Amino acid sequence: MDDQVRKTDKDVSVISNGCHFCFVYKDTAQLADFLQDYVMSGLDGNELCVWMTPDAESATKAKDMLKERGIYIDPYLRTSQLEIIPIPELPGNDLKLLPSLLLDHWKLMQDQAILNGFDGLRFNVDLHDIEGSGLEYLTSYTDIVKDTVSELGMRSLCTISFDVFSRSEVIDLMHRNDNIIMNVDEKNLSLEKDTLVIKPETPVSHKPIRKDGELSSIYHSSPAIAFLWKTEKGFPVEFVSDNVSQFGYDAATLMSHEILYADIIHTDDVEGYYSDLLECLKENKRHFSKEYRILDRNGDVHWISEHSQLEIVEDGVSDRYHGIVLDITEKKSAENELKESEAKYRTLFDESSDAVYLQKPDGTFLEVNKVGLELLGYTHEEFLSLNSGSLLLPDRFEEFKAHIAEVLENGHSIFETLLLKKDGSSVPVEMNASLMEYKGKDAILIVSRDITERKNKEENVSVAKANAETGIIAKNEFLANVTHELRTPLNAIIGFSDVMLEESSEALNEKHVKYLQNISDSGKKLLGIINDILDISRVESGNMELHYEHFLVWESFDVVCSLLAPMAEKKNVDLHSELDPRGIVINADKQKFEQVLQNLVSNAIKFTQAGGSVDLSARFVESRLVVQVKDTGIGISEEDRQSLFKSFSQADGSHRRGYGGIGLGLAIVRHFVEMHGGNVWVKSKPGVGSTFFFDIPIAVTSPRAAKSIAPETVQEIAQDSSGHIDIDAIDELAEKVAPEIIVPDKCTDRDPLVLVVEDDERSRELLMLTFIDGGYRVVSAGNGVEAVALARKLRPFAITLDVMLPEMDGWEVLRHLKEDVSTREIPVVMISMMDQKETALERGAVDHLTKPFDREYLLKLMDRYKEKLERKNPKILLVDDEPYVVELLSSMLEPEGFSILRAYSGTDAIDICTEEQPDIVILDLMMPQVSGFDVISVLSSNPETWNIPIVACTARDITAKDRLFLDRKVNSIMQKGVFSKKDLLDTIHRLSSDVVSK
Repeated sequence: MDDQVRKTDKDVSVISNGCHFCFVYKDTAQLADFLQDYVMSGLDGNELCVWMTPDAESATKAKDMLKERGIYIDPYLRTSQLEIIPIPELPGNDLKLLPSLLLDHWKLMQDQAILNGFDGLRFNVDLHDIEGSGLEYLTSYTDIVKDTVSELGMRSLCTISFDVFSRSEVIDLMHRNDNIIMNVDEKNLSLEKDTLVIKPETPVSHKPIRKDGELSSIYHSSPAIAFLWKTEKGFPVEFVSDNVSQFGYDAATLMSHEILYADIIHTDDVEGYYSDLLECLKENKRHFSKEYRILDRNGDVHWISEHSQLEIVEDGVSDRYHGIVLDITEKKSAENELKESEAKYRTLFDESSDAVYLQKPDGTFLEVNKVGLELLGYTHEEFLSLNSGSLLLPDRFEEFKAHIAEVLENGHSIFETLLLKKDGSSVPVEMNASLMEYKGKDAILIVSRDITERKNKEENVSVAKANAETGIIAKNEFLANVTHELRTPLNAIIGFSDVMLEESSEALNEKHVKYLQNISDSGKKLLGIINDILDISRVESGNMELHYEHFLVWESFDVVCSLLAPMAEKKNVDLHSELDPRGIVINADKQKFEQVLQNLVSNAIKFTQAGGSVDLSARFVESRLVVQVKDTGIGISEEDRQSLFKSFSQADGSHRRGYGGIGLGLAIVRHFVEMHGGNVWVKSKPGVGSTFFFDIPIAVTSPRAAKSIAPETVQEIAQDSSGHIDIDAIDELAEKVAPEIIVPDKCTDRDPLVLVVEDDERSRELLMLTFIDGGYRVVSAGNGVEAVALARKLRPFAITLDVMLPEMDGWEVLRHLKEDVSTREIPVVMISMMDQKETALERGAVDHLTKPFDREYLLKLMDRYKEKLERKNPKILLVDDEPYVVELLSSMLEPEGFSILRAYSGTDAIDICTEEQPDIVILDLMMPQVSGFDVISVLSSNPETWNIPIVACTARDITAKDRLFLDRKVNSIMQKGVFSKKDLLDTIHRLSSDVVSK
């Protein structure tokens, strides 16, 4: 038979370029094994692999089959290297049309594969439901496609089941020289009717059989060979079944005595055969059994098992015997392999460099190797008399039992423990315990490794780590102190130079102005470096924390673009931002988000030549915000991109010298983005430009949506996915509603307007009467959505807000008011049945009253806000132990019309606040004796001063604990050297016009 046909389903190497093969399989498991190798060979060789199945359902099963066999096909499907497709619909479902259809299809696929960078095409079609002769169809298919396959240099395969062929066709296939791959042997085939059947072994009868016809019938397809021997010299064969051909012999030749049976017995086994048979005859035994070796016609050795019965004639003499012979070569090979394996594992057991113990589940030891004895100091006899419990410290015994139970349940466990040595000392070990069978019973094999050296190293590492952590703490403390000492004088340098530039331009010549500008710019640059170094140090030491808040992304875009616009204009670079939709809201650390944007955009401007452009944009991708900064700058090489986000790294040294910077900006970007659970990456081409991307989770909540304002006039107002109501719908509603504003006698339209939000009619009426008596104009709203609409439309002086409201409760209303730039500055007084003052102040309310409320206190509260609103020259108290800092801040604020009070210690600050009641306090936190924190605590606990707005000002970095305190006690935090005069004035103007006080 041709070798080609004898190839197994594992041999895919025969399918070379330009060849077409057919693989005939007996079951789906055999098909799966072959196609697993065939497909993986193509994927590894960078070929485009196409598997065409009979229908769509089969295509799905094919994918599942590959996954079950450990082939993770998704990457190949996404890169289009692997396609699993159904056979296209054919006219009349005639499969005879398929090969012709495939020819043109292959040419297109081969060209497309080469264009897409693949090294070739590998195609397989699985054929089912063939009508008529399977062999004729296979022959026709091959004749049609083989020339095209050869011309294209592709690999073609069709797979087809044995069931498609008739018995004669199967035999024909097995003797063909065509490119057929099968995994079947003639000796295992029995052809009955028109199907292929693998026959089981046929039991052997021990009754003597004398008729040739009967013998042939029984043994035709049996693996057992029937023999009838004479007991003469050489054991001539009287009869043998035809299936002796499995050893290459012809039955007739053996029965003609041309070859005696003794001639085929292995020479080393002949003597033993003679002696054993003679012994059986001498003892008049009727049964003879023996295992020995014979030689087949080609001289190859086979182990056989003979089971014979001696025929005793009347005089007690036996002249012949009959029986069966079975080929047990595979059994003997397995036995030999088992013996070799046992010997090998015994060698491994004895020669292992680790201690190896074998024990029963109850802890009784069965065996131990030499290393195990040396480790614990016992003799072999001493050790086998022990159990595992006697080798353990008392406090480790229960833990050990738990691990043994895990081995019995799951088959395996790895753990560490301490073993007691014979001398009473202990040794740390790592145990790898596995369940096994030993002499037919469960046993546990434990490999124990002495880890004394590793434990010593771990202890050294632990000590070194502790020392390193101590060093990190010291470094962080040093950086914090140095930062404080550097920021304070830098603040003065930058501040005074900016003041001189703004106020003394007429008294200075052009050269002096340039010098001052250089001083200011250099100070700001140095301050930026100090801030970057401190940031990267805090991030790497794990001391950086995120402070989440909901905010509009476009506001951050505007802040960053406004800040960097002068830099872009100076370089003649077009800076553009785009956000669609504009109302995107995320929950993140706003300050760090804006710092990421600022670092990326400033980098893009810095590395973009004049006339270029920088574009900032963002979009939603599933539940994440993806931001990109694209520039037309110098670009980044592949080599430089590898280290781009590492600390103190730039593209190369020439860039650092040519463009400045110390290489921390992108490292900070990466850390801040990753702290948010995001990723940052870059695409770039030298000379063309770069695009930096980062993504962070949206991480928003979804509050309850409001349903209506006034059922008779307002339709439902929906909130979006981030919990924000539709502002356009709110404004449209406000236009439709004509609120009734009550104006008391002696009041004008210029007097303050108070919005009362209360759903209970009596409570609403009482509040309105209180404000009317106090000389305020009043308007009311009965639910939350109406309150938001009227607040946006009327911009009232103040709002009183009930907590328990229909549709949208007071806390939701407060959140919307504080998130809306048009209403966030309106003071809101919360009113409820329970004392929730702390919650109200934390969420932005100026005060909280409990029902029944104190009318006199409420009016005094409103009068105080009214007084501050009407005050033309707000009083600002400047508190700092450094006189020049007070002078610097004073020089910024006095020209703007503010009245300035000065204090140079915490004690003075407390006294002045009590006596003068300033409108705003700008307070240094780091002062001797009475610190800024002490001042804040005293002022917040005094009913006369608790609501004075405080701006905390410091050169030191703020810890998480300090920030938690300040977030609840102050209105704003400004870092010395970081804020500009504009930042300071914006904050003061906001606070001076806003009666909001936490």
